[in-house]
Amino acid sequence: MRMLDIRAVSKTFNPGTPNEVHSLLGVNLELTAGSWVIIIGTNGSGKSTLLNAVAGTFFVDEGSIRLAGQDVTRWPEHARAEFSPSRTTSVLPPCAAGDAASVGD
Repeated sequence: MRMLDIRAVSKTFNPGTPNEVHSLLGVNLELTAGSWVIIIGTNGSGKSTLLNAVAGTFFVDEGSIRLAGQDVTRWPEHARAEFSPSRTTSVLPPCAAGDAASVGD
């Protein structure tokens, strides 16, 4: 089952102005249950924009976002909260603050 399905997602900030920024252009991503993904890129490449689009922080200009089979493209952020990691699974096991500094060691 696809847990996350992003199709042709685009987002432009400040369209039609001198400050126009094309942050996402036709992004596609499919994640199935139990799979992992790492999103890497340089500063300003759209990593946070993509995650914020999935979270519903803002609406995308084009494309669709499906979570657990439901089209959430036009759902507001609070409605998508039921899919948040804290309500599904933890990314990392709980650890003390000092342990967090050595996770990559």
